Amino acid sequence: MSKLKDRLYQLLNHRPSLKQIKEIHVQIIVRSLGGTNNLVGALIRSYSAHGNLNSSRKVFSIYPTLPPTFLWNLLIQAYSKTAFNEESLHLFKEMLVLGGWNSLTAPDDYTFTFTITACSRIRTLLGYGQNCHTMVIKLGYDSHVCVGNALVSMYVVYSKTVYAQKVFDEMPQRDIITWTSLLKGVQ
Repeated sequence: MSKLKDRLYQLLNHRPSLKQIKEIHVQIIVRSLGGTNNLVGALIRSYSAHGNLNSSRKVFSIYPTLPPTFLWNLLIQAYSKTAFNEESLHLFKEMLVLGGWNSLTAPDDYTFTFTITACSRIRTLLGYGQNCHTMVIKLGYDSHVCVGNALVSMYVVYSKTVYAQKVFDEMPQRDIITWTSLLKGVQ
């Protein structure tokens, strides 16, 4: 069975067509492999890559236990890249409510990066983004460059360049994305 899981996982990671993904999904169901984290994650990623978020959501929602953080992140990220990015914020709230701060479902630096990015794309959610910023500081993720980049970008989008500059100044590491985001706000 382990060889089959490995083979299905490999197939999902080689950009299969939507038809192939559905065939693999059927095999996972028929062979009762649905509780395998890697396979579930690969299914969510594959469906999302084809823009099929409904199927990604179904795979996520039938997970046999409370999904681990990385599965939440896959779905939050997928929604944050679409016109339905508000759904990523609903998922984030659901993650906090259902998982609390359980170590298996606690938000991490990726969760905050994707959630803050979604706040940047919805022009009325500065307050939500600022609440995320507060959580980031409390949980110690403010030293992560991707989280910092998302915060700088969000504040620039909302024309809050003073806040963007403050986040930038406090970042222990910066990269080209950090500098580019801040420069957009200065223009």
